[in-house]
Amino acid sequence: MLVRPTAGGDLVGVSTVGLKPCPTDGRALYHFRMFLRREHRWPYLMRAVTNGSRDFLRAFRHRSADPAGMLIATENRKLMRAGIKRYLARHGDEYRGRGPRGLDVWLAPF
Repeated sequence: MLVRPTAGGDLVGVSTVGLKPCPTDGRALYHFRMFLRREHRWPYLMRAVTNGSRDFLRAFRHRSADPAGMLIATENRKLMRAGIKRYLARHGDEYRGRGPRGLDVWLAPF
């Protein structure tokens, strides 16, 4: 997904996914990544991009897999704060612990 403040505006961010098996049970999951330019990290933009990506993928019918959700690793350590954890949980994301690089891992189930 490309993130632009207006149609035809400058590119301010991007989200990408890769289809991979879940490390714990082998289910197919979309592994989600997002980058937003620092100067464009507006309130709620992260949630809008995450929700937009999740909603698109939830409706998308992959031809060779039936993904169970979207796996999110919080690469920005500021997103590992207690308040952000409560915020993500309120929006239906499930905390899955820490990954091998010490980052919080969340699941947005479909």
